[in-house]
Amino acid sequence: MNKIRPYIFVIFLLGLLACSENRLQKSAVQAKQAEQNVVEYHNSFSGIDSTLSCLYDSLVYHSANELYLDRFNSALQKYLDDTLTYKNTFMELKQRISILQAPDNAFRIYSYDDCMGGTMRSYKSYIQYRDSSERIRHNSLGNEYQYFYDVKPVEIKGKEYYLLFSCLRYSSNGLARNIQIGSFENGMMKYQNEFFPKEYRDSTNMITIDNIAQFDLRYDSASRTILFKEIEDDTLNRTIRLLIH
Repeated sequence: MNKIRPYIFVIFLLGLLACSENRLQKSAVQAKQAEQNVVEYHNSFSGIDSTLSCLYDSLVYHSANELYLDRFNSALQKYLDDTLTYKNTFMELKQRISILQAPDNAFRIYSYDDCMGGTMRSYKSYIQYRDSSERIRHNSLGNEYQYFYDVKPVEIKGKEYYLLFSCLRYSSNGLARNIQIGSFENGMMKYQNEFFPKEYRDSTNMITIDNIAQFDLRYDSASRTILFKEIEDDTLNRTIRLLIH
């Protein structure tokens, strides 16, 4: 029996080496396939849309995990400099995050919940545009307490500006809405608080409606007014209407 044992050990080692080789070959194939997928996704808009959607789903599932946030945020910023993402419509991703197209096609805004907050949410936003050399670029927009959900062009004193609407969920029942007026210049949004009444002019460059659980805040281009669905006080409506005429 003792004479047989060395042969059994040799056979065992050979089997182990064969398994290890198979695993290495499988890993190499998987790595190659992953590399091909990255190239395919980078050159296929549907692949980009699907990839970003999957990454965001993972971020939502692994809430408050910086690793998954970094993965999605890095991938999003990478693809925001890709021409494919500027001239196509995200069919999957727009069901998960806010993607706004300026009516005059001057820029796009991407805004999403970063899943790092608790009852008070936090967000990340980017503005995507075509620069003077026809390259697609992007910059950060707003702050971590702004989720952009609407953008409208407006003419004030003969010059074109944009009304930007954002919100912040700061508790289970608390929702603040913001209005900003800005001009888009050289890839940056420059806010113009001088068009607001004096009582609204502060460092935030915005008008904030606070302590309201739910309401609809929109801009009606026909009447050129800010519309409130559930607010009886029309003071702000009159203020904005006077400013933009």
